[in-house]
Amino acid sequence: MRHESLWRNKTVEQSGLVVQLLAQPAVNLALVHNSVPLVSSLRVTNSSGRPAVDTTVTVRLFGNGEELAPTWTRTYEGELPDGGDAYWDDFSDLVPAISYLRALNESHPATIAVTVSTMWAADVNLTMPIQVLAHNEWFNGPICYDSLTAFVQPNTSAVQSVLSDAAELLRTNTGSSSLEGYQSGPERAALIATAIYESLRSRGIRYIDPPASFEETGQKVRTTAQVLDQSFGTCIDLAVTYAACLEAAGLRPLLWLVTGHAFTGFLTEDASLPLPTILEPNALINLVESGKAIAVEAVYYNQTDAGDFKGAMRRAREHFASPDTLCGVVDVVAARKSGIRPLLSGNDVVPTAQPRQADLHDVVLALPDELKARGNTDDVVLDTTDHAPARVRKWTRALLDLSTRNRLLNLKPSAQVIDLHVPQDGLPLLDDIIHSGDSITLTPNDDLA
Repeated sequence: MRHESLWRNKTVEQSGLVVQLLAQPAVNLALVHNSVPLVSSLRVTNSSGRPAVDTTVTVRLFGNGEELAPTWTRTYEGELPDGGDAYWDDFSDLVPAISYLRALNESHPATIAVTVSTMWAADVNLTMPIQVLAHNEWFNGPICYDSLTAFVQPNTSAVQSVLSDAAELLRTNTGSSSLEGYQSGPERAALIATAIYESLRSRGIRYIDPPASFEETGQKVRTTAQVLDQSFGTCIDLAVTYAACLEAAGLRPLLWLVTGHAFTGFLTEDASLPLPTILEPNALINLVESGKAIAVEAVYYNQTDAGDFKGAMRRAREHFASPDTLCGVVDVVAARKSGIRPLLSGNDVVPTAQPRQADLHDVVLALPDELKARGNTDDVVLDTTDHAPARVRKWTRALLDLSTRNRLLNLKPSAQVIDLHVPQDGLPLLDDIIHSGDSITLTPNDDLA
């Protein structure tokens, strides 16, 4: 899956100065609420052949007929030598006010305008168009993937009614109504996720197509309260709602993003992914193959057998047979730890009572075999396209192990593993030394001799 550059980069060269701006393509309430800067950095390089004196940089944000942020100004005092550069990355205040974004119901274009002036030279001007999104709008781009977790609102009062029914389902099926997260092991955690799913399914929520612009720009996201009150939502709305309920129950939800679509999932153990967002398709597939993550389509609007929890798992796993469509996965709890907080539930409503599509007392919580207590499954490999006989698939796995048992794919820290820090231009030399059979000496990083 090819991904565009995470940050938008624009460079201009005028009057012997090279100005490089690195900024996000869009800004919204979720990003500003979580103190994510609009502008990452600004660099001015002197290529004039002579010193640049008192280089002053001014950055402004215009949109909707007004200036949207306080003017940012810095001066590199004295002489900037030829070939030298000045660099700034302190742009935390160059964003629209939260009050402005919270009241914004429709997106609009805006412009970042940069002016660089020096003594005895013409000003250099750079502009970059961006988009200011509506208060409930999410931008579909790799750099904004983890901001989707801001729309996961586990503390909204609407979640409590879902959890209450889920607890009752657990009581009638298992004798215990406890929503204790991972305290009783992976199988109980999976039962909790199943009960929450079936609780949502009993509400008769309907699916609605997202706007055609989803793949290119993103879309507005309904709150969990709105989904439960209005009883419909897009794939992102339904995924975010399920994730909010999972997080409130002490589980670790995941948001999976594929081309033109989103669905949910959860980690099978009380752990986190190494990063809030993972984009590598092979890593996404391995999460599911290894059993560390469970993917679940939020198709609880489907009242047929295909819409139950087992059917939702089967449908989600189909996406992993097409790696080119996989865009990324976001670990909601890891994003929380990195500073992404839920948006405030300022418009929280108590969902009105809806007619039940299913009697909760008739719902049986049935887990797929792979979620039941089991032994070591490290050699289980997901392959929904291989229809060869079982013995042939076993031979294939023996020849090419793509599971987490393969230490080349899943090398864990241990006494036998050494972390080597090699300069990028030294990798070819290290490769030649290893293949030639020459010995090398490893030096501790605190050895200055």
